[in-house]
Amino acid sequence: MPLPISNARRNYVLGMLVALYFLNFVDRQIVNILVEPIKADLGLADWQLGVISGFAFAALYATLGIPIARMADRGRRVDIIAGAVALWSAMTAVCGLAQNFVQLALARLGVGVGEAGLTPPAHAMIADLFPEERRGTAIAIYQMGVPAGALIGLMAGGFIAELWGWRAAFLAVGLPGIAVALVVRLTVPEPERSGDAAPQPAFAASLAALWRIASFRHITLAFALSSFAIFAFNAWFPALLGRVHGLNTAEIAAWVGPIGFVSGVLGSFFGGYLGDRLGVDDKRWYLFVVAAGLIVSIPLYVVVLFAGNATVTLTVYFAPSFLGALVMGPTFAMVQSLAPIRLRAMASSIVLFFANMIGLGLGPTTIGVVSDLLMPRLGPDSLRWALVLILPVLAWCAAHYVAATRTLAHDLGR
Repeated sequence: MPLPISNARRNYVLGMLVALYFLNFVDRQIVNILVEPIKADLGLADWQLGVISGFAFAALYATLGIPIARMADRGRRVDIIAGAVALWSAMTAVCGLAQNFVQLALARLGVGVGEAGLTPPAHAMIADLFPEERRGTAIAIYQMGVPAGALIGLMAGGFIAELWGWRAAFLAVGLPGIAVALVVRLTVPEPERSGDAAPQPAFAASLAALWRIASFRHITLAFALSSFAIFAFNAWFPALLGRVHGLNTAEIAAWVGPIGFVSGVLGSFFGGYLGDRLGVDDKRWYLFVVAAGLIVSIPLYVVVLFAGNATVTLTVYFAPSFLGALVMGPTFAMVQSLAPIRLRAMASSIVLFFANMIGLGLGPTTIGVVSDLLMPRLGPDSLRWALVLILPVLAWCAAHYVAATRTLAHDLGR
């Protein structure tokens, strides 16, 4: 039976969730730095590497998040999270044992299944742990695990692979997570669900109940569009630096990694913090903060894309990266506030489903196709002009956040 939690225990739970999200992204991102040694060892084609690094993970990560969230809304979320951590960690280690493409692809599918079980129940737990006026900051702190994990995954994977090979890299980051899962199961308390938790409706009724909330619809679409733009830009920005500005791989990693880490951490925190501070009397400020950041980022992206040298490009890149990170805390704080008690994890999983399918699935691919189409006429500059596509998408995204403010007070009142 869940018990009320003290401030110290509340902060411990949040700290553990941040640590788990950090591990989540270490295990998710490490494959990106290991592509070349995997290719050389297993003799894989580029399309097979694309499946392993993208589709094999995203396919189940996006789709299984919703049924896992349904379980979390009904049952003990700590157990689900502990099981998820153990699964993705074990499957990451199994990646290091793979002898061919099929085995590695199946192991990456397992990583996707496990990682789908963290964020929706984690968001629901944070919503129960923290009052509404502190929720944006708490979720923003949780999101700091993303840039930290992405950076360490790339650095640790590259360093370990250089010394002991790519298989050792997978084993080194995967196996400790199994012990962490046990610590979670034994030490993290299950928060008491806040408010009057009505029985969970059937799946179709749950979807209908969430989709009837106008603000939720706009926020879901807005976050999917922001994910399209940000995933697309982040996927191709290193290639832009190489093709247009002539930077080598080591130079790109040395600059883009730390800039992305610092801007991501600061942007994530300040997005939630500003939402909580400005939204005390008017919750619409959570969404105004995000919309303003996206609009301001548009001219900054233009400078990044068309600057004449790498120094200007990398210097200015910090600003739109920071502004894009503002999205996370306010978005999921409002999602948790809008969702009925027994649908909180499911609400987050739906938002993440569209973000991953549209953002991770379509974003980088669309830019690649457009760049290929423009290549005969523009040469290396084709990528610059293909990335211009993200600018109207960012404006479209901001429009949905603003549209959500029109019904937010009514929807929160329900």
